[in-house]
Amino acid sequence: IDLYDHKLQKAIEFGATHIINSTREDVSKVITALSPGGVDVAVDNTGIREVRELAYDITHKRGRTILVGVPKSPGEKMSIESLPLHFTKTITGSHGGGIDPSYHIPRLIRLQQQGRFDPKGMITHSFTLDEINPAIAAMRRGEVIRCTIKM
Repeated sequence: IDLYDHKLQKAIEFGATHIINSTREDVSKVITALSPGGVDVAVDNTGIREVRELAYDITHKRGRTILVGVPKSPGEKMSIESLPLHFTKTITGSHGGGIDPSYHIPRLIRLQQQGRFDPKGMITHSFTLDEINPAIAAMRRGEVIRCTIKM
């Protein structure tokens, strides 16, 4: 799910089976049609309150909602139906992706060496450190999938 067609096209290239442009389609209706009862796992990368709430709403009553995106304002609240949390539905935040760099980075390198992971296709732009502000602006405009910053 994204706002930008070029990002959705990249998702297909990386193996996505379904894509939704949320500027043209009702995400909730499409997800409900694809997965009646809700999805097993919904991940929000935006930090936008309405998107976080939607991720929770489209999650199955026994599913997991994972919040990766960080809200812009400290203290920003969400409105969710909490009753399912008393049973088996879960919602959790992710701090830095929850990774252990000493384990995960060597693992990603091994997967890349085996040809099972290619980060190059994700990197669409490269900037120097002096260009950090234009890099951030390009990311905010949705022009960048991932970028590198050359030190």
